[in-house]
Amino acid sequence: MVIWIFVTAVLGFAWEQAKVVRMDRSLDSLEAAQDSAEARVAGHRAELDAAPERRRVALDGTLNGLWRRVAERWGQFHRYIVFGDPATDPGNVVVWVVVTVPPTSYWGAVGIFGEKFHRFLNNEIREKGYPARVAVGFAPAGAVDSAGGDAAYFGPGGANMIPQYPAEFKTYTMRPIKEPERRAAP
Repeated sequence: MVIWIFVTAVLGFAWEQAKVVRMDRSLDSLEAAQDSAEARVAGHRAELDAAPERRRVALDGTLNGLWRRVAERWGQFHRYIVFGDPATDPGNVVVWVVVTVPPTSYWGAVGIFGEKFHRFLNNEIREKGYPARVAVGFAPAGAVDSAGGDAAYFGPGGANMIPQYPAEFKTYTMRPIKEPERRAAP
């Protein structure tokens, strides 16, 4: 009986050690993959820093790819508008999405998609080497049209409106979204 207990204990110990070795290998490969991804991002960042005019291409390419995925799932996203200059001032870029909310839904529901859109956009442009986060705002198509179009609603360079998701926004709670607010006149 004592030998049986001893053999069981030794086998149990060996089994646990094998699990520890497998976990160490998994962590090592995960760290290597993360280091590789960080090196790839740093390489992309260096390329964009060397040729800042390519930042617009990186941003537009990411927006177009993300747009196709979003528009397929939620057809009420009509278009997006980019304000700011990614080449000279990448930290002050704002992407506005013009949305029609169907009668069977409500404006607050845009928030679920808004937070995801903001997070995915900023994660993907970071991976492509874009040096800053961008702000994202959502505007109702009806309000934009009744104001007289994009230029009248958003103002020169988008200066009239405050986006719901500033560049530094990082708390994703899937909360309802409020309609965009107008900036106070100077």
